Amino acid sequence: MIVVSYTRLVSAIEEPLSIREQNEHIAEYIKKKGWKLSKKYSDRKDDLEADDGFVQMKKDGIDRQYDCLVLQSMHRCGKNTTYAYDRFFCIYLAAGNQFAVIDDQFFSGEHTVAEIEAYLKKKRLEYRYARQEEGRTKKLKKRKYPKYGYCYDGDGTKLLVDPEAAEVVREAFALAAEGKLYREIAEIFNARGLMEPTDYYRVMQ
Repeated sequence: MIVVSYTRLVSAIEEPLSIREQNEHIAEYIKKKGWKLSKKYSDRKDDLEADDGFVQMKKDGIDRQYDCLVLQSMHRCGKNTTYAYDRFFCIYLAAGNQFAVIDDQFFSGEHTVAEIEAYLKKKRLEYRYARQEEGRTKKLKKRKYPKYGYCYDGDGTKLLVDPEAAEVVREAFALAAEGKLYREIAEIFNARGLMEPTDYYRVMQ
């Protein structure tokens, strides 16, 4: 069996792992399997769009220049895990190629087609969920001030009480409980030079 490897500097959803570390893990895995590594494909650029190695690996696989591809993680195969699903399920299996993913200790040669498809779908869903969470977090971080009386923590993901505005809100409720009308409460605050909620909101943004 002709075995090759693919490494990638930038992962789709994981923490950085050097090419050297990936190669070491791959060499260890291949040794345990009793295989021999014939060729290495790699994308070493610090860029999620880098895919020269992936494209060549894909072309050689379609041409059946190897029988099995070994990689560190499914999330390190191409630009994203959806690429990986299409690559392995739609092309590899049809061509009779095998693949092994070290992080999951998954070797396609030990599973049925249904099991392989289920595994690949799971990894694709993990990627999509991670991207959705990333987008949600970025969106939250862009919002500096959510509403009068509240603010975000340093990460922009947790709602906290804004002490300054909260004190004004408490006083407003206390005055209302005493029977003061909205107009009267506004006059009291204006006389003290307090900023209106809408103006305060703009300043905090």
